[in-house]
Amino acid sequence: MSSVTRALRFAGRSPRHISARSPGEVTERVRELIIAGEERVLLIGGDGLVHHAAQAAANSPLTLGIVPTGTGNDIARGLAIPTNVAGAIGTALIDQVTIDVLRVRELNGSEQHIVVSVCTLGFSGDVNERANRLRRPRGRFRYTAATMLEIRRLRALSLSIELDDEPAVAVDETLMAIANTPFFGGGMRIAPEADPTDGILDICCIGKVGRVEMLRVFPRVFRGRHLSHRAVSTHRAERVVVRQRDDGDPIAVWGDGEPIGQLPIEITVIPNALHVAGARVVKPGGPILKR
Repeated sequence: MSSVTRALRFAGRSPRHISARSPGEVTERVRELIIAGEERVLLIGGDGLVHHAAQAAANSPLTLGIVPTGTGNDIARGLAIPTNVAGAIGTALIDQVTIDVLRVRELNGSEQHIVVSVCTLGFSGDVNERANRLRRPRGRFRYTAATMLEIRRLRALSLSIELDDEPAVAVDETLMAIANTPFFGGGMRIAPEADPTDGILDICCIGKVGRVEMLRVFPRVFRGRHLSHRAVSTHRAERVVVRQRDDGDPIAVWGDGEPIGQLPIEITVIPNALHVAGARVVKPGGPILKR
């Protein structure tokens, strides 16, 4: 924190430090800042911190600056925000860019959640849960370690997927990701074409595969080269509904690396909902485009 404070003071700013002891308190503190008329808050932490801040900041005038110091930092990566403190603070102080967010609604209840990067379920959710329990290794390699530990539990899920107004389709998927930005799992480019300014969901599914085949696909995801695999399918939509077709254990849903509920869910896009300082759109195979 001292390095952040020094960098801000060097930039001619006088920061006021606000802490929170729980995810719910993060959301409440941000809500209080909005009511108080604050224009910008710098979030110093990981994807979880940004996720919980966005629950209050979405559809508000508040601008979020992101200084990524977490394990995965996929939100910052997907918005081309630097991972070094000086670069991130410089970015957090420049003009805002407005991006879309995902709204996730549990169909068996009234809960709704805002997701900034990727909503996921299946094997990726299992890996996320295991990674959250691990203390070592640190950084993005924690997700690789969690993948190796969870691979023995690999299974396909019996799902029903409805895209926009099309009829529901029965599928068996090992992993499903509904993306607003390209990255999840500590740098895996699960949805290379995802653009948080286009009002569209990018959906990537991995169907029935064995453990050995999943381990072959896994390294390709970091470069976004998994899309050509026979078990991978992609879709684009403005709305997706996912249901569980069997009576097995409830299927958990994750968003921005945080547990957010269980199937069935409806996911829609809220266009131009979140102001992020210095956000840029990462275009695969091309330049980074500022919007």
